[in-house]
Amino acid sequence: FFGGSTMFGFDLQRDLHTIPSEVVRLAEEDGLYLRARNYGAPGFVNFQESVLMAQLVTAGEHPDLAVFYDGINDTSMQLLNRLGGFDPPGEPSQLGVALTREAVAESAGVSAEPPAPLVAGEPGGGLTDADVVVDDVVAVYEQGVALSETVAASAGFPVEHFWQPDLYSRAELDPGEQQLLEGLALDPYRFDSMQALLQAVRDALPSSTVDLGGAFDDVDGPVLADYVHTNEVGARAVAEAMYTSLRPQLEALSAEQAEG
Repeated sequence: FFGGSTMFGFDLQRDLHTIPSEVVRLAEEDGLYLRARNYGAPGFVNFQESVLMAQLVTAGEHPDLAVFYDGINDTSMQLLNRLGGFDPPGEPSQLGVALTREAVAESAGVSAEPPAPLVAGEPGGGLTDADVVVDDVVAVYEQGVALSETVAASAGFPVEHFWQPDLYSRAELDPGEQQLLEGLALDPYRFDSMQALLQAVRDALPSSTVDLGGAFDDVDGPVLADYVHTNEVGARAVAEAMYTSLRPQLEALSAEQAEG
């Protein structure tokens, strides 16, 4: 399993109640026995996860199935690039890189200035059309998907990609989640704007990506701690939606191994 902090389980989930752990539990109830490895890393975007998977495969890892879970980091990264001048727009990078660079500079006495960009292009900064941001998000995401699919095909295992639910995809916020809005500086205008942007991204995703945007709709009580991080109830809801899609693949893999 690959993803950012939401896959890792930050910060309201015990190890046995992260998304991968809940998928294992759901499969076991159906007589399917899985060994899950959670490679979720805070701040990671899909492209980074795809590179990580390629490194693991090169080092000898050969999973039966690789699962990617992305969304908010990919969108946030391109918003920072396009509007905040964080990096050249449309470039894959890491959300935590600035904080990491500052920490290293402070402790090691080196420069905190960013290195030259990996690709040609000018940093962004300032207002831009929403459709340009959508194009940035989807273009970089599609590069990561293509990389993971190419590596997986060469190594002989399937990959599945999921787009995560979030505060903006929830059909109706729980009263406990409503209380988050002020702390997140989300007045009605900002909330509606972000909801429209993220819906436009969802509409432009590649057809191979499974959108889990409605995973929280039938869940009673609060599931979100911020824009996208969940409690254990939310992780279970994501796992259930994910497992519904993965189950045929897992059953086929289990049958293949039983025959072998």
